Amino acid sequence: MRAAAQERPACCGRTSFTLRCGHTEERVYSLQLPVKTTRPNESVERPFQNRHYWVTPIAADHLPVLQVISACDDIEGVDYVTVAAAGPPECPPGTVNRLTVTGGPAASTRDIPFTAWQLFTPSGLAAGTFQTLTASLLTNLHPLKLPDLPPRVSTLSVAGCLAGGPGTALRASVHAFPDVRWKGDYTLRLTPSPGAGHTLSVEGELAVTWNGGRSATGEWNVLKPLLKWHGLAEELGRMASAVRALCEDDALSGYDSSRLQRLGSFRWNPAPSVRVHLSSRLFEQRDNGLIGHEAKLEIASDPGADGEHNVLPFLASLAANRPLLAPLRAAVPGDRLDDLCVRYGIYLVAEGQARFRIAAAGRRPVEPWKSKHLAADALTLHLEGRSECEFETVIVEASGDDDPALPPALYFECEPPPRTGMEVRIEDFKFRAAAHLTGLAVRRVLTSAAGVLTLTTPPAEPRPPARLLPPRSWPPKAKPGETPEVEWC
Repeated sequence: MRAAAQERPACCGRTSFTLRCGHTEERVYSLQLPVKTTRPNESVERPFQNRHYWVTPIAADHLPVLQVISACDDIEGVDYVTVAAAGPPECPPGTVNRLTVTGGPAASTRDIPFTAWQLFTPSGLAAGTFQTLTASLLTNLHPLKLPDLPPRVSTLSVAGCLAGGPGTALRASVHAFPDVRWKGDYTLRLTPSPGAGHTLSVEGELAVTWNGGRSATGEWNVLKPLLKWHGLAEELGRMASAVRALCEDDALSGYDSSRLQRLGSFRWNPAPSVRVHLSSRLFEQRDNGLIGHEAKLEIASDPGADGEHNVLPFLASLAANRPLLAPLRAAVPGDRLDDLCVRYGIYLVAEGQARFRIAAAGRRPVEPWKSKHLAADALTLHLEGRSECEFETVIVEASGDDDPALPPALYFECEPPPRTGMEVRIEDFKFRAAAHLTGLAVRRVLTSAAGVLTLTTPPAEPRPPARLLPPRSWPPKAKPGETPEVEWC
């Protein structure tokens, strides 16, 4: 068997397969792809309106395969191939040459020769599959795993002449893949909830078009298992909740001295959020009649904050911190909390913005996946000691909670995926990234007045620092300086 292809415009391909008979003229069997328009249609909302090129053989069993993208029962979306077969009607004499189609919507036959037989190739995916989007549906039929959707296979075969040898046959198959298209633009935004926590709300939606219909969802419980990167939004929420618990303690709000405040109150600017863009669809390669996978993913987050909050009431309310605040308590008669907080203040000051971007896009296997990434700047936190007394200075030494060498900050780290060939699937094209809140711990407090420095009495044993913010990281086991590999799904 040999294959020969005639040159045609990009929207009109044809391939002829020839099987030679030992005692009569050669038989010709051909598949001609449909031509529905003169230009390729790349619209995401509409089904494909033309087939580009043609059949290619698979080396394993030498069975030519044509892959198409089709709907289930939508009139405009269901694809078809135009089949033509030429040759003697009988070979050997008395044996009818007949084309048989099996595996499709309905088995059928057609005696050779014939021309322009339109063979419809609907997809086997049910029409109502995506009518309601659920978490289990997104997990089982994931947008990034469209090439794994099962095709409906139609096999076209012509019994070979016995003179060609036992089992000689002319066969080809058409694989109809579901024309499913995903597109999502949404933001996972944190909003304060009653108490000290935060809730995640979704602004935007994830939509899918299939079989002439469209479904969409903007519910967090449905979108949560879609991407592993959604865990970043949850961890940013825990970080924001820890800061809120420190800055919004109602039991200590009356002890703050506003006369020492220089900046506005602490506020997120902007609040932690994660923006997601996702698109995924199958496409037909222009040169070989096989499908490809086109996908694009973008993840972005830019948490920032400014302003300040007095944390001295919180520190002084805990008995374990009394030795740490001894220089301040010694200057206040009676050692009353309200008097201490009127004269002194220790302010948590926030400034800056951390920026994070990753993006991956490609058309496998036509072109390799490309990536972009950005992990820059940081949201810094530091403590400032203040006093109402002239010529008195309060010095506060603070650092990250676990490592004294790390400054208190929220920042991102990222490494792009290694360069790979075009055969790599999008789910294997992984970034290395992490988000870290190093925490905040007060290690020493001292005062200086008129050139005299007052220190705390060194304890007999090293005293643990006073923790204000615990360290947090995403992924949970990541350490500063490490960038674990993050899966897409």
